[in-house]
Amino acid sequence: MPDQKPSILVVDSEYLIAFDTAQILSEVLDCDVETATPEAAQHVLCTRRFDIVVIEVQSEPHTTETLVSATCAAGGAVIFTSTSDEDRNGVDGFREWPVVLKPFPSGEIARSVTAILHARRPTAR
Repeated sequence: MPDQKPSILVVDSEYLIAFDTAQILSEVLDCDVETATPEAAQHVLCTRRFDIVVIEVQSEPHTTETLVSATCAAGGAVIFTSTSDEDRNGVDGFREWPVVLKPFPSGEIARSVTAILHARRPTAR
């Protein structure tokens, strides 16, 4: 059976930024990418599993926490995007997940996704 393509959800309050990020990832990586607003993502994450969820850090911490919790509960990984330099070294409470500061070069978000995909790939026995 062929390997399944990784599935990625891009969550951003700005539709065009989410769309651009999804386009970058789908052009650079062999993956399935969807987009959602933070509000819609809460529902999507309850009904679908994604390998990686790219989450824009929200001004309301509870929203970010809810999105991360739903992602992790389904076994997914998180990459944050943020415009705040304060998040450069990690998001409070979630320092284990990488942060890509916006605006980002296309290669930077693709490298972050690739690194997580490689780290989570099962090793052959």
